[in-house]
Amino acid sequence: FILDNELTSEIANKVFRYGNEQKTIRYLNSRIAENAYVIKDYADYIGQLEADNVEINEYSLYPQDLQVAHTTMQRKTDVANRRKEKQGYEMRKSILEAKYVEYENENYIIRLPHSAEEFYRESDVLHHCVARCYLPRVINGGTVIMFIRSKRKPDKPFCTLEIHNGRNVQCRGKNNEVASNEVQDFVAEYLNFLAKPKEMIA
Repeated sequence: FILDNELTSEIANKVFRYGNEQKTIRYLNSRIAENAYVIKDYADYIGQLEADNVEINEYSLYPQDLQVAHTTMQRKTDVANRRKEKQGYEMRKSILEAKYVEYENENYIIRLPHSAEEFYRESDVLHHCVARCYLPRVINGGTVIMFIRSKRKPDKPFCTLEIHNGRNVQCRGKNNEVASNEVQDFVAEYLNFLAKPKEMIA
């Protein structure tokens, strides 16, 4: 299962940390057809349970509707943490800006979030967990999150991209839906752009 789904050790350890291994595999396999990112979502969900000190039992480990449980957990955010996140992201953004420049084609724009507040808005509008699960990792240098916008509505949340080691880890739209092929092609175009030597970009 781990090899077939190319799970990192971090995700595998989180997914199988609790509960029966075979039951967890059956639970995830039954949902992969409707959500290609279900394993990653489940790992995020387990992290949310741990962060909020929720009792780990059969009910919390295997929610009937993982998407609803995942979204409900991500909405619970501590105000004190937000204050720290705002400061932390400002420092991290100044480092990321040197590499992850804004880019556009005829239809889309890709850019770094301007502030921690934008992460919170992205989560609220698109109904996913980028603020709760990924903002802390961005601040700690564990991953990179970028926002994709339609040029027709550049201020409206559209798609959220995670990049790690120059690779598209996941690109999601509203309600965690996988981004369209057109958007995925734009992401590939951007990553190729980033991979070019700086003198070629200039």
